[in-house]
Amino acid sequence: MKDIDFYNIIDNEIDHIIKEYKSSSILAKKDISGKKSFCFLIWFLRKYIPSQDVIDLDQYIVDGHDDSSCDLIFYNFDSYGNKVFYVVQAKWFDRSNISKTNKMSKDLKACLTDFRVIRNGSKEPSIVNKKFNLMYEEFLKHKKDNGKIKFIFLHLCQKIEGVKEQIDDFTTKLVSFQTLDIFELKKHYVEFNYKGIKTHNPLETPYEPKTEIELKVIKNSNIEIPKPAPFESYIVLLRPSQIFDLFDKYGLSIFYKNIRNPLPKSFYNEKIVQTILDNPLNFWYFNNGITAITDEIQDFDRDAEKIKIRGIQIINGAQTVYSIYQSILNANDSDVEKIDKDSFVTLRLMRTGGEDFDLLVTRFTNSQNPIDERDFHANDYVQKRLQHDFLKNTNIWYETRRGEFRKRTNKAKVVSNLYFAQSYLIYHLQNPFIAKTKRRFLFVSQKEDNNGLYEEIFNENTRWNDLLISRLLFQYVDSKRKEYSKKIKSLLPRDGVYSSDQKELIAYNFIQYSTFEIVAIFKPLLERANGPSNSKQFQGKLISQLDENNRSILDKYYEIITDKIKLIIQKKKIEDLAFTDSVYFKNRKTYLELQDFVINNIDKDELTELNFTDK
Repeated sequence: MKDIDFYNIIDNEIDHIIKEYKSSSILAKKDISGKKSFCFLIWFLRKYIPSQDVIDLDQYIVDGHDDSSCDLIFYNFDSYGNKVFYVVQAKWFDRSNISKTNKMSKDLKACLTDFRVIRNGSKEPSIVNKKFNLMYEEFLKHKKDNGKIKFIFLHLCQKIEGVKEQIDDFTTKLVSFQTLDIFELKKHYVEFNYKGIKTHNPLETPYEPKTEIELKVIKNSNIEIPKPAPFESYIVLLRPSQIFDLFDKYGLSIFYKNIRNPLPKSFYNEKIVQTILDNPLNFWYFNNGITAITDEIQDFDRDAEKIKIRGIQIINGAQTVYSIYQSILNANDSDVEKIDKDSFVTLRLMRTGGEDFDLLVTRFTNSQNPIDERDFHANDYVQKRLQHDFLKNTNIWYETRRGEFRKRTNKAKVVSNLYFAQSYLIYHLQNPFIAKTKRRFLFVSQKEDNNGLYEEIFNENTRWNDLLISRLLFQYVDSKRKEYSKKIKSLLPRDGVYSSDQKELIAYNFIQYSTFEIVAIFKPLLERANGPSNSKQFQGKLISQLDENNRSILDKYYEIITDKIKLIIQKKKIEDLAFTDSVYFKNRKTYLELQDFVINNIDKDELTELNFTDK
């Protein structure tokens, strides 16, 4: 979703908070802007200290009459369980000003000056603001004990540029500084509200648990994998309730390093639920269990009923975990007791062997639900970068793995990276034949198979706007194919004879087979008409027009491309009476022949008509 759409979501939630606090003496003294600013702090605390009771949030708001140089002081724990103090200065903006950041660098520099006073411990106690004094006293004690501190400049507008030097100068080994702009807030909001990520502290990423976790295991059930196994590993048995507790506490964050999230709907999932509810005694026999990696496994005896680990990532068995969770969540107390009494789950627990090894274990242990090759690349840097860029610049959510977005919104459209990959190969990389015939290799690495296309498509040069225009053009051309197919199917000759208009329509029959080739021809034709050096300009204009559902420019291009193709098809049919459109468009050489014919048969008037960067 775009920034303005996200702003409207926040603004609506802030209005609800204002209604909640309508009897507050603090709000009564403020105008509407002041009310919004104060309740923006409440909104932030609710989102970023999710484990804290709402009624206790006021204690962290230290904004007062005498300007305490910060609005919030609070603490939380990072993913390793270390205490971190946060000092926040917030700036609320109305809707019309969220993109006006030209004056914000001055405010940020002033904020850093105030933060230095607080960081150095030289801030004088407030005469009237007791909440600030209490929290500041705790802050100074934490600092004295060499605790971690993070200062945050929270602003409901777009990113502030030109302040890196000042930020770098402010930070130390124990003191960090972060700006939280509207995009960062949006990114976090999507993670938690639409992807289903759970964490005790959204300010610390990635969202994977790294703290000490205690697992209740069935006594005398564990098996240690002996050497020469390269990494410490065990097989233990858990009760289903333990699996429920893990997912209930950490949510999808325990699958952060998995190649995929649990699929919301799956035949295999339904079978798991059915077995554990109706036949729990047989559950272990029918289920392969789960595989998890951890940073540390503390020593334990064979008859131990509890073991301690540090951090957990389930790299195989996401469907099992999710199905058990759903089963227990929807069961009554007596059923839960029966499930826990009669069934158990195998856990293969191993200390992490590094990213490459962990991914190999994931690849070879997943089998129940069919895996797309794209799932194995879900955590690649290039995929994360593209998802970030799409979120920042468009109303499209770039899906890197199946089931990634648990909820949908009419403010954004979820599109699989699979569709972008194929369109990009057609248009940007100019290879429609390979895109048509080797679709299953789009996400296969060349390291795995010589036919693999993944590295060719996704690399450091792959940009979100190139992917987007490729996909938009494909959708446009495919919509034209569908329109034509509908017309041709409704075509009825009169007394067995087609009219001249009907014959003209039939002459374009190739449209039903040439979507990939037509999409590809758009690129060299756009460059010919507008100049290759203007590619960013005309690409930006096309994206804007398509975003506004304006297809006038594309209609001109499409008409000329299809008219030229009709000429070459008619010529071939005269030369070869056995010629068929469907066979022709299965030939590897077809695209190059069409491209050459279209580009070399454009006259000056047509080029003038197609040029739009100078208009």
